[in-house]
Amino acid sequence: MEANGYVWLEEIEEYNYVANQNFNTEEDFFEFYNAYAFHKGFSVRKDKVRYKPSTKEVTWKRVVCSFEGYRSEKHLFLFPLS
Repeated sequence: MEANGYVWLEEIEEYNYVANQNFNTEEDFFEFYNAYAFHKGFSVRKDKVRYKPSTKEVTWKRVVCSFEGYRSEKHLFLFPLS
């Protein structure tokens, strides 16, 4: 984005291309966005999942930048100091 508030047309076209993708599987989705993020200089990770209480059916999942928020302790690798 330019400092004066304008956006290049190429950036809008790229956003529309990336945001309007459709995937057959969750794995395809995650691979695409992780590859896109890598190309842009960061990575993504799976964050939250919401379930329908009565059936435990997944209603949505969120993928975020790998630096977003805090990772839960179970996903941290702790190494003892020698």
